Amino acid sequence: MDKLNRAPEKLIQFVEEKASKRVGFYFESLLSYVLNTYPEFDVIAEHLQVHHEGKTLGEIDFIYRDMNTNEVVHLEVAVKFYLGSEAWMNQTLPLRHWLGPMINDRLDLKTSHLTNHQSQISHSPVFQDYAQTNKLPIPTHQSVLLVGYLFRNPNQHLSLPSGSAKEQDHRWFTLSSANEQLNKQHSYIILNKPYWLSKHHQKDNNLLFDQASLFNEVKKIMSKWHRPVLIASIDNQSDDGSLHHYTEDSRFFIVPDNWGGLSKPSQP
Repeated sequence: MDKLNRAPEKLIQFVEEKASKRVGFYFESLLSYVLNTYPEFDVIAEHLQVHHEGKTLGEIDFIYRDMNTNEVVHLEVAVKFYLGSEAWMNQTLPLRHWLGPMINDRLDLKTSHLTNHQSQISHSPVFQDYAQTNKLPIPTHQSVLLVGYLFRNPNQHLSLPSGSAKEQDHRWFTLSSANEQLNKQHSYIILNKPYWLSKHHQKDNNLLFDQASLFNEVKKIMSKWHRPVLIASIDNQSDDGSLHHYTEDSRFFIVPDNWGGLSKPSQP
């Protein structure tokens, strides 16, 4: 991986050829490059649609052979960004209160779909018939890779789900409370898709906002699109010869004041 960090040109070209700004596709492109480049993996199929009697049973993200163990692995992947909301807490559905920014996705639904449906497709008799017809090996292992970020509101007391990375301490604020949460000493940048995945850094101050200009820009975006906005706080500016490096210190969402996650859901 160090070698890739030093010479990322082939990876950049590979990802750019995919020509998609969706975060999920971008992440899958990165993973596809790793699986297809490193000799430890032999990729057998990617984005394999399984059909039965004219209907699509589902799509398998990856099937690969682990060259160290000779195991055939069915891998399902997803990258997600969830905001925790006390209003949505439910004792019988312990992950329900982790919501996607547009409230069209939830952590409980996503984990259930990945573990109970997507990763089980390769177990089905339909897939095994499909694999035999198309001369594909039957996976011996099913695996799920779910990565992303979790965001908490500083005024709400929510615990992170079991298994979350300890450094997960990202925040979300409403538009009306954002100014009091912003630091006048920091600069900010609005993170656009598909570049939501990694820590942001740049060598100049292009596109950086101060506190006041960021607040005004977010208001303009929300008046047009009415959606949460993902932002990186830029704190450290370290000299590197004659250049400055601007590096992300933290990230947070600002949500509209009437964002759907602030009120209880209509369904229990």
